[in-house]
Amino acid sequence: MSQSTNDTFPTSLRVASLWKLNELEKEIIALQTELQQKEKEFATLLKTGRTEFQDAVPITLGMEFGAWAEAIGRDRWRLWKSKERLKEVNLGGTAVGTGLNAHPRFSPIAISYLNQLTELPLVRSMNMFENTQNTDVFAEVSGLLKALAVNLRKIANDLRLLAMGPRAGIGEIILPPLQEGSSIMPGKINPVMCEYVEGITIDVMGKDQAIGFSCSSGSLELNHLLPFIGSYLLSMLDELIIAIRNFREKYIRPIKASVDRCKDLLEQSFAYATAIVPYLGHDLTSEIVRESLARNLTLREILIEKQLFTSEQLNVILTPIELTRPGIPGYEKLKEKKS
Repeated sequence: MSQSTNDTFPTSLRVASLWKLNELEKEIIALQTELQQKEKEFATLLKTGRTEFQDAVPITLGMEFGAWAEAIGRDRWRLWKSKERLKEVNLGGTAVGTGLNAHPRFSPIAISYLNQLTELPLVRSMNMFENTQNTDVFAEVSGLLKALAVNLRKIANDLRLLAMGPRAGIGEIILPPLQEGSSIMPGKINPVMCEYVEGITIDVMGKDQAIGFSCSSGSLELNHLLPFIGSYLLSMLDELIIAIRNFREKYIRPIKASVDRCKDLLEQSFAYATAIVPYLGHDLTSEIVRESLARNLTLREILIEKQLFTSEQLNVILTPIELTRPGIPGYEKLKEKKS
């Protein structure tokens, strides 16, 4: 009937992958939207930014959510672009893509009918011989799913860090409790959704490796491991769809900020130090930081005590809008007041 498993099976895999990618795209859009909502909600909440687990410079909690939203948006764009290559099918190419034993009109008619059934914009491959032989498009999609998994794992682990404690750790955000608590430690609520997402993403990364090996193992005119490639790829898509949906609904949406904790940690940290370097210089600021640490006083208290700044001046310099944009914090406003 003008067909071979060598053209029908890869075509069906492309159809299934496109369906799943459309479903995944909806979940990615919803996650990005939730993260952007949190970006707005926490836009003015100053907190300590950290690099290499050390206090760095002031940021807002909203900026962290905005960065995650941007990364997820990039994943959405990458996967959307990959659909173009998945749409090319070798249906009608029969055994190796030459179309032997297929009616010349079979391919365009069959693909047109398939598009009606699937509601997908499938097109006949320009080179069905090549399309039958090579499976790199599945390696491409798998790699992009891995990139999505990388970002999801980063977000999940960042949330765990920010919620750590809550009393003896960072505790700047409050994750919703999804369990009764520990079986031995009363009141201990673990970040189980973050851990679930991390487990899924590690599984996705592993399957990407398997797909890479499988796609490179094709021999001459056919890849005999395509059933395994399909199994890994569709499993990755299913896992990510479910994980993102649960992550968004059960964790991202209900996250709350611990406002007082963010403020307290920022005041106790040396994150403000960089903002005053333009006024005092690096060496003097470093001395003040060391003295602050030795005397267990905040940077603000030391600066006022030494009469280097007034409380009013520091209130101008150390504001969210001044600390989170290019330039010397508060310089123009202080100059206006002085003049």
